[in-house]
Amino acid sequence: MTRYQEICEAASAARKNWLNRKDRSLQCFVSLVDGLITYCAIPEDQIVFLRWDKAAGEGGSLRPPKDGERVFPPKAVEYDKDKDEWSLHILIYVNPQRNFPRYYVTFGLFVTEKDGDLLVGVGPEQPRVIDPNDQSQREEFCQGIVEAIRESFEHPRDPNPRGIGFTVVTSN
Repeated sequence: MTRYQEICEAASAARKNWLNRKDRSLQCFVSLVDGLITYCAIPEDQIVFLRWDKAAGEGGSLRPPKDGERVFPPKAVEYDKDKDEWSLHILIYVNPQRNFPRYYVTFGLFVTEKDGDLLVGVGPEQPRVIDPNDQSQREEFCQGIVEAIRESFEHPRDPNPRGIGFTVVTSN
């Protein structure tokens, strides 16, 4: 084998490993989001996946989909090379569309890999190992999200940030 062939093989292996890692992360998001929707019985029109708009200035901001556009997790997931993690931002409306003002919560899910394990975090919490194919682990993870959302509504005007990664908002 020539040195050039060694270089080509190394490049091919690195690309294959990267694509496999990306696929595992996306599958983890899909599994967790499907689990959350099922666990909470969230109506399809009450959950929105948001993209991160890096061009918004000052670090970027969440960008809602255009009217009528439905963004699914694979299209909304972003990779942060500095943190070596994938992120998906979620908005869940908690009152019917016909009600005004609309109330919703937003939070980010974050996935990274370490030693072949998937680590998942919500907001700024420390990521933990989760097997997204294990229903009991998914349900425990989803229950933690439910509890954090419930707590965020119990203290919506709390001036001291609790660092759980949830935002409660009313739209005007």
